[in-house]
Amino acid sequence: MATQQPRHDAPYTVEELRPVRDALQKRRQELVAAQQAHDRDMNDELERDPATEEEEAAAHQHTQFVSARMREGFHREMLAIDAAVQRMETGAYGRCEECDEPIAIERLKVLPYTRLCAVDAALEERNKVARSLGRSLSL
Repeated sequence: MATQQPRHDAPYTVEELRPVRDALQKRRQELVAAQQAHDRDMNDELERDPATEEEEAAAHQHTQFVSARMREGFHREMLAIDAAVQRMETGAYGRCEECDEPIAIERLKVLPYTRLCAVDAALEERNKVARSLGRSLSL
């Protein structure tokens, strides 16, 4: 489905979106705190004696890999939150980026940084699965 030009006429009032904005801000604060705690833990890990045994070295490499993935996840979610707040400020929040229809307020409350309505999100997920399996799905 082709993306349409957004109308920038928000389907919800500022008051209706207040709990959603609060949830976004709270989640961003939680992510920042979690990332800071994670960074402290990783610094403590690095300050310990270097791994001398092969198993210790492998465990250290695995820890570094998991840490990088966690930081990537924190970063990706914070970008999604920041983009949602930006859409709120421009009046584009609450509209599906694919079909430009309003996203159900219940969906926004559960997943406040979503860009897509439930139908388009399901289609996107279906297409991701198909690509990962090396197939293309016709609509």
